[in-house]
Amino acid sequence: MRVKYSEEVRRKATILFFVEITLSLLLVVTIILVAFVNTGSRFLFYSFLVFALELMLFLSIYYLLFGHYTRASRVMVLAIIIGPWVSFFFDPVIAGGDFVPLIYITLVIQLGSIFLSERMTVLVAAMQFLFLCLFVLSHPALLKINLPSLFSYLFFASAVGIVTSFVTRRQMEQIGRQYKKLEENERRLNEISLRDSMTGLYNRRYMDQFLNRTMQNAIKENHHFGILISDVDGFKSINDTYGHLYGDAVLVKVSEVFLAKSGKEGAACRYGGDEFVLILTGLSVAEIKKTAEDIHQQIKETDFTFEGMKATVTLSIGVAFFPNQGKTGEAILKAADKALYAAKNQGRNRVVMSTELKG
Repeated sequence: MRVKYSEEVRRKATILFFVEITLSLLLVVTIILVAFVNTGSRFLFYSFLVFALELMLFLSIYYLLFGHYTRASRVMVLAIIIGPWVSFFFDPVIAGGDFVPLIYITLVIQLGSIFLSERMTVLVAAMQFLFLCLFVLSHPALLKINLPSLFSYLFFASAVGIVTSFVTRRQMEQIGRQYKKLEENERRLNEISLRDSMTGLYNRRYMDQFLNRTMQNAIKENHHFGILISDVDGFKSINDTYGHLYGDAVLVKVSEVFLAKSGKEGAACRYGGDEFVLILTGLSVAEIKKTAEDIHQQIKETDFTFEGMKATVTLSIGVAFFPNQGKTGEAILKAADKALYAAKNQGRNRVVMSTELKG
């Protein structure tokens, strides 16, 4: 398929595609068989009919390949309805008493039940039988055949096909729901494995993966990115003074700020303990610097009051850029870490760039 369907529609589209190919091949076989037993105008008539039906099937396949499943299925069903009825009305042999082609109506109903809704299938089946009754009654030669037997066969064959199709469809839908649920569970498990359970930020494992992808894209597209590393100033003292539950609450609130600043293309990660890493892509150097300053200022202005306890919380932040501070993700991370320690050595509660950069 040239387009990406959802999993459920993809399964239906695959079935439709093989049905269309099968019908197309059967039409070719049909015209070959007709050529052996018919010549003249009857052969010419079926040649034109088969050619028209082949065009409709190719149109259906075209729609299917370009993402229009509903349109494709309707064209295919229309083709299998038109084929028998054109032959009924314009082939004098059928009107003269050849009832065998009338049996093809069961194929129309059974195939239609695969791709149409239940209500539409019942409507199409009812219309088929109504028109068939009118067709038989309007052709005296057909009245001589065993009509009760013919219609009983048509009815039961169609009913069995419809019921089988409905049961199969329900089973496929159930399988689809189960598959979707498994996919969702797998996604959640994968998400859990990549996120820190307390803060909801990405963990070290994901950070390494994301940094590697970011580095490859930056080299390929010749652009820069920035890394921020920060930790909470005096976090051990906060834990010792207010308790670990309070310290955890501080980490959660700080992580919310980092997550909000990560944007659509960045990643906010918990590096370990009270250390956080923010990888920013798609921003200019000036915008990345401003993001670091904004985080620093926002934490200073945040009210860290929990259960009647309040502490002053500040961050030290180190910032480094690719390619200015290195040609690998590890080098940039190390440069940002050195800038973080420089910030601490300079008195904490500040943002330090790893080197002076040209904006």
